[in-house]
Amino acid sequence: MERRQYLGTVGAVAVFGAGCTSDNSGENPEGGNDGTPEGSAAGGPPTLLEHEVARGPTNGYDVMVSMKNETEQELTRAVGEVAVFNDNERLATGQAAAIDLPPGVSTEESALLEGFRVDDVTHYTITMVGETPDFEETASTEHEFTGEDFRQKLQ
Repeated sequence: MERRQYLGTVGAVAVFGAGCTSDNSGENPEGGNDGTPEGSAAGGPPTLLEHEVARGPTNGYDVMVSMKNETEQELTRAVGEVAVFNDNERLATGQAAAIDLPPGVSTEESALLEGFRVDDVTHYTITMVGETPDFEETASTEHEFTGEDFRQKLQ
């Protein structure tokens, strides 16, 4: 193959393939993987509306997560994963999950966290994620709060 023909072929493949790759990292500064804002009709995660913390039925804590499906499709699973930390050490995790959450509907679900002292919590996160009817996971949104926020919300 001549050098000129080879370079033309390689250039065409590079240009054609440039828009056909995706790492699905969700790092798009606009929100969703395809340029649409998270929580939009393209299948974003449920929206965190608010959360409360209460003493659980045992020695643990219930984190009540209020969420809303602001997409235009049903989420077969809508989850708020709650994790508490002492610096970089994860102390506990729990999931507040709803099944078959229709578009435009809000719900409040509970995540039970056990096995830690409330005074040891330096920060906590609530990561919102959904799953569509075709078993595709939506983008996720992480919300971070301080340990003092956790203690103040404790009822």
